[in-house]
Amino acid sequence: MSAGVRGAIDSSELVVRLGEVAKLLLRIQEQLKGRDDAMRQIVEEYRAAMNFLFLGRGLHYSIAREGTLKLKESAYLHAEGYPSG
Repeated sequence: MSAGVRGAIDSSELVVRLGEVAKLLLRIQEQLKGRDDAMRQIVEEYRAAMNFLFLGRGLHYSIAREGTLKLKESAYLHAEGYPSG
């Protein structure tokens, strides 16, 4: 059941929020524009790596664990996330 159907948000606010969601692809493309060379350089540097270690402290530990999970899911590589400090 959507927020609009439940009455948790009025229809005008729902239209605004859905419009923002529709713009996400364009915003992502803008953020990545011009970074092709940097991404290619990173790929070349780590192409042969089979193991990755993500370190994070405090709030960043959760981010390190999420990065580990995403790498495992997308590239099927061994990765571990550990707290640092």
